[in-house]
Amino acid sequence: NGPIQVTNNANTLNIAGNSAAGSGTIVLSSADAVTVASGKTLGGASQSGTITINANTAGIDASGFTNSGTIQTTDTSANAVKVLVNSAGGGTGDAVIAGDILAGTGATGTITIDAKNGAAVGGSITRSAGTLTANTVTLNANGTAKGIGGSVAGTEVVTTATTVNATAGSGGIYLIETDGADFTVNATNGPIQVTNNANTLNIAGN
Repeated sequence: NGPIQVTNNANTLNIAGNSAAGSGTIVLSSADAVTVASGKTLGGASQSGTITINANTAGIDASGFTNSGTIQTTDTSANAVKVLVNSAGGGTGDAVIAGDILAGTGATGTITIDAKNGAAVGGSITRSAGTLTANTVTLNANGTAKGIGGSVAGTEVVTTATTVNATAGSGGIYLIETDGADFTVNATNGPIQVTNNANTLNIAGN
């Protein structure tokens, strides 16, 4: 139940084995990429502390974030899971979703993935597998020509949430919600495609 803080000054920070802190917080920071290996879990069902991942803090290249495993906390705060890629100094790294990310679904449990994070351009948010499950999912990839998800079947970002907020550039926004949510979605000169598989799709904000 103690905190975990890992700072990596060069090359990739890879979570190669199951890692958890119980009620403690987890903070991972890397000047380059951050990855979670396939079949491995960061946090888990017993993790109630927040999880924060800072990738490409150097902000000088296209290093990014890839989750091929599972990231999970039961925390229900607005900071439950935060994935921040690039920095105010720059960077064009992507946030790649290739596994499940889960936060507590009660209160304001929020998954935030920000692939711009103050950079001039930043990266996109892409997906090949996995679902984002939380009360609120907030996605930002609003750099020029950057987007969230893809138009090809299976590359849309999949959410199970009550509220979904998404902002992108001209790369557009492609989302699938499994059971209905309140949406606020904006793409600068890009397409928006939202598919809702059950219950009400509500446009709740401009």
